[in-house]
Amino acid sequence: MGLTLQIDLADPDVITGRITDPGNWTANVRANRATPKGSASPSAGSYTLIIPGTNGSAPAGDGYGAVSVASTGKLKLTGSLADATKLAQSSVASANGQWPLYVSLYGGQGQLLGWLTFTNGGVEGDLNWIKNPMSSAKFYPGGFDFDTHAIGSIYHSTATPLIDFSSGVLILSGANLPDPVTNVVTVSGNKATGANVTLSLSASKGTFKGTFVNPPGKSKIPFSGVFLQNRDSGFGYFLGTGVSGSVFFGPGN
Repeated sequence: MGLTLQIDLADPDVITGRITDPGNWTANVRANRATPKGSASPSAGSYTLIIPGTNGSAPAGDGYGAVSVASTGKLKLTGSLADATKLAQSSVASANGQWPLYVSLYGGQGQLLGWLTFTNGGVEGDLNWIKNPMSSAKFYPGGFDFDTHAIGSIYHSTATPLIDFSSGVLILSGANLPDPVTNVVTVSGNKATGANVTLSLSASKGTFKGTFVNPPGKSKIPFSGVFLQNRDSGFGYFLGTGVSGSVFFGPGN
């Protein structure tokens, strides 16, 4: 096994290289400069992030996370993927705004992996989400492997209002619903209510939880997600029987 590293003098903040096991595999490596001591990270702040699922044999709806970046660049992610798998990572945002995201999932039988970049007021990047086949799994036992594009927004917990509309819609689709269900809701403060739905937004994190009833008279179905302030909309997921569906919360235009 061998390791080679190189630095480009035109961009000395980045080191690239390869790890090789001759005849078996090769892996690229990359190292970014950390925020210098005494300086504040340009990415410092709080963010909300969605990790879209897909259709068919993989989770639908949007996974989500709440992200905090300290002035030193230290980063913390907490959230949930669209199959209800808990998501947590402690990492570092480099001086150039890049975030190496890696989370081991399903007891070592899967992973979420990719590079995200903090931009002016947001964060985004391509991720690969893998789950190996697991016959005992309640959701998606056949496993999956697909690429997705994560999108996030800076989150200001002191913004007034946090939700910048008073009349909205909550749309649920997929899972075991025969057709999408649209609920008209009234927003008051950090809460939204409708005939068959309630939603509550966490002011400190930007995440939301709620329940809906479909059809009326049946049991309540929980859902959850996150609010993107730069889109003035929320995105998330709910669970059906063995599969998940998508949640959208936005202005009722």
